[in-house]
Amino acid sequence: MLEVKSISVDKIIHIYQNRGKVWEIVASYEKAEGDFLHALKWAQKGKHENQEISLYHDLAHLYYLTADFAQAYERIDKGLDLARRTQERLLEAKLLQVQGNVFTLEGKYDEALQVLEKVRETATAFNDRLTLASSLHNLANVYFMEGAYLQAVSLYKEALALFEVFGDRYRSGMALCALGKVQTYLQDYKSALDCFQKALEVHKAIGFSKGVSRILFNLGNYYEERSEYEEAEKLYNEVLSIQKEIGDRAGIVFTLGNMGILYYKTKSYSQAISVLSKVLEMSRELKLRDAELQAMSFLGLAKGESGLKEEGISELKAAIALAGKYDFQYHIAQGRMYLAEIYLTEQKTEEAKSLLTEAKEVAEKFNFTDLLNEIKEMEHL
Repeated sequence: MLEVKSISVDKIIHIYQNRGKVWEIVASYEKAEGDFLHALKWAQKGKHENQEISLYHDLAHLYYLTADFAQAYERIDKGLDLARRTQERLLEAKLLQVQGNVFTLEGKYDEALQVLEKVRETATAFNDRLTLASSLHNLANVYFMEGAYLQAVSLYKEALALFEVFGDRYRSGMALCALGKVQTYLQDYKSALDCFQKALEVHKAIGFSKGVSRILFNLGNYYEERSEYEEAEKLYNEVLSIQKEIGDRAGIVFTLGNMGILYYKTKSYSQAISVLSKVLEMSRELKLRDAELQAMSFLGLAKGESGLKEEGISELKAAIALAGKYDFQYHIAQGRMYLAEIYLTEQKTEEAKSLLTEAKEVAEKFNFTDLLNEIKEMEHL
């Protein structure tokens, strides 16, 4: 506890808030929460409304990082209400930024784009280039999740340039990692590896454990895309150790999801089914829709390949229906493509062709280049 007798309220709030941010960067989330809550009490006691709004933002961001979305939404709503009553548009924009990120992680991409575009407009109007850079980065995240990789690359590069102007190593490392991730999917492996190596140097230098785990996760995906499965599995296990240590529940779900897919690719179907079943349970608990749909799709494939074809078909049909409910066009196309794959193994050629045609129409409409390439390969089988 701080000695507060001879310190002004502003100073007390400033000390607790800044220390909380340091705890957050090093992934000591409970300590960060404690300091933010202490600062919030002092801000409310002293009627320091701007600082109160700022602390609602900090807490919301913290709960977003730990996938405690109910708490995140509660703090966002309180902060937005106060920011709008006091007409603090920049503080409102920063809260909307967190809201957009939560929407993205929950798979609510249309809502995320709408909110983040508002943030970009406000940041531009007030010439707040750091908030603008963050909004560009977060918009790129949404486009990446939707499979619009070229749009994502362009926005990540814009964001990175701005972060570097400000000398913001923390966010520069995140942007480099994100850029490497999308370049991996575009099969620009040399550029991807260069970005990951630079990002890893930056985040190790500043002691950002979660950033290091994120980069190693994407390096694992990089090796998986290159069919270097042993190296990928080694990295995923290293990532899981870090994520468990820092309590990154959402991160654990995505890492296990990648491991389940890796086991499917290496034809270790029983392991794939076991891991993906666990991912499905955890993703539903945390309301991670993208992870849920991905797990359902590969669970269907793994069951189909392991001889449980009817269960696999049922799982994939359920995934397609759920993707339609969420309006996840990427997962709709992907699910149809995977279902066609099972039908081809059963010599149900006409059903497979029909599904591939439907999947191709969606992939072409939304420019899902990775799916289009896979569909074209299947069409020649």
